[in-house]
Amino acid sequence: LHRDRLGWQQWQISDAGDGKVFITSHSGQQLEDREGALGLHSDRLGWQMWQISDAGDGQVYITSHLGARLENSWGSVGLKVGQRFFFRSWQKWTITAEDGKSACKALREAPEQPSEQPPEQA
Repeated sequence: LHRDRLGWQQWQISDAGDGKVFITSHSGQQLEDREGALGLHSDRLGWQMWQISDAGDGQVYITSHLGARLENSWGSVGLKVGQRFFFRSWQKWTITAEDGKSACKALREAPEQPSEQPPEQA
């Protein structure tokens, strides 16, 4: 990982349907989880699909089609599988637009959670 915010550190996130996204590098290849191996590929299929979910405080979790979480462990990007490894700070990511503002519109505009109480009868 590098602190620069130049072209090589910029990724494009695009809709893959069904709540999933493709994460595309500056070279036009998609980030993938190929049976636990993190890599890049020109395909836009299942192995290249990711789910982005709210991790709180403006951060997100990025989860592969196999349920592995993308993580930055001491500067090394990798994947972790298994509940005991989940919800760690090194699995939280901040996604920003080029202007530095949050790029996660869905998280900024999340709908109010439904009440667990039944509606009152009239």
